[in-house]
Amino acid sequence: ADALTTTQVGVLTATEINNLSSTELQGLSTGQANALTAGQLGGLAAATFDNFSTTQLGALTQTQTQGLTTTQLNAISTTSLDALTATRLSAAQLTGLSTTTLNNLTTTQLSGLTTTQTQALSTTQLNGLSTTSIDALTVANLSTAQVAGLSTTSIANLTATQADALTTTQVGVLTATEIN
Repeated sequence: ADALTTTQVGVLTATEINNLSSTELQGLSTGQANALTAGQLGGLAAATFDNFSTTQLGALTQTQTQGLTTTQLNAISTTSLDALTATRLSAAQLTGLSTTTLNNLTTTQLSGLTTTQTQALSTTQLNGLSTTSIDALTVANLSTAQVAGLSTTSIANLTATQADALTTTQVGVLTATEIN
């Protein structure tokens, strides 16, 4: 596979890519990996995706990353997930992630989420975050509806810095129990 041109790599079918060994996949240059289309990547089995190197995964463009399905993202290994640049995920992709997958994101990935990405998370997802994961979020990016939907446990898990960063509008939707 490493002898293929970027043009040739760009026309491989998902089936052909799924049939490549991990050695062959990891032998692709960054240029060859970047020649893969979002459609090709979206058709790959999670097991195939896990055969890419972390360098190759980290180099995926936003278009390529957004070609991944939530089924793939929820099934790939933590190592593969951690290699992705989370800011390249779409709001729709984040909406479809399980709480397990969200908790497997690194604190750097979670803290780097944009306002649009953060506001795509449901209160169910937010309330399912571990203390480490919720502590990594930028709370100012949460909508008032999200803050209102946080459980008392999730509110209690916010750091002092996060609590201080809540806007007056966000604080205004908290109950007396949540504030204490």
